[in-house]
Parts: sequence; structure tokens; C-alpha cells
Amino acid sequence: MGLVNAGLAWVRTRFARIKFNRTLGHHQGVLLNTEEGVECQRYRFRDGAVVLETEWRLVWSEVSGIFGYKIDAWTVDQIRLAFEVQGDGGITYVVTEDMEGYQSLVEALNRHFTGMNESWWRAVAFPAFETKRTTIWKRGGMGLDSGGTLPDKSLLPTSGAEREMSPSPGS
Repeated sequence: MGLVNAGLAWVRTRFARIKFNRTLGHHQGVLLNTEEGVECQRYRFRDGAVVLETEWRLVWSEVSGIFGYKIDAWTVDQIRLAFEVQGDGGITYVVTEDMEGYQSLVEALNRHFTGMNESWWRAVAFPAFETKRTTIWKRGGMGLDSGGTLPDKSLLPTSGAEREMSPSPGS
């Protein structure tokens, strides 16, 4: 009887894992804004249960630069924001417009970063299907450059296939 129960528990867990992978497993993440910074959380499947875990935390005072860009996601573009952080050895945190809480994050940027490029969204969004890297804010001064490199390794919580589609320098 114990072996049958163990087998049934394994089957239940396996079906729960499959259901998770088909639904929340592809969820981009949840952004939680605070006065100190932003936290990215992601759904995980742990011990047969779905939990929301912190993927990374970003403190506003440690941001050295913010830039926006977009990637060609086949049929549509996806706008992304990259936060360069001075205190983490040059780590760049990336968020996408598909993440829950993205709009409130964009609204919070004006409160936390004075001298921001107000026209960044239009500069990034048009024309379609071009990367259009645009500086939104830079510590010590800000410009409207469209040069520079995109992050090679972002901390964007995505699947491996989506990471392969991320823009590389010069694309």
C-alpha cells in the first residue's frame, strides 16, 4: 500500500509540474516597487507547490544608468529597460514591458531620477523592429545617445530560448 501511495504522489507531483510549466512557468515576473528600489519576483515550483520567490533586488541609490531598447520578438517588438548598477560589479538588471508591475515602475522613475529623458519611450518604440538603444538617465549627466552596447548577460527571468533572442552588441 505504501508503494502505491508513493507512486500516486509522484504522479500528482508530475502532473502539477506539467501544469505549472504550461502556465506560470512562462510568466516573465512580478515587479514590486518600493521607495528604496524595485524587486523582481518569479513563480517557482518547489516541493509540489507554486511559490513566488525573489529573483533580484535593485536599490535606486546604486543605479548608475538607465537605458531603454527593444528586441524583435518575431511578430511584435518588446520594449525593455536596463538598469546599470555600480555596486554589483557592473551588473545590468533588465525588465520587460510584459512583466507585471512594469507600468508602475516606469511611473516611479520620474520620482527617483531627476533629469530623466522624458521622450525615451518614443525614441525606443519608433521605428518598429529596430533596437533603438536610448539613454534614459545617467549619473552625472544624461544624453540621448543611441550607441553603446546592450547587456550580454541580463538578469531577466526568462527561459533559455528567450535569452537566445536577446540582442547582442552590434545587432
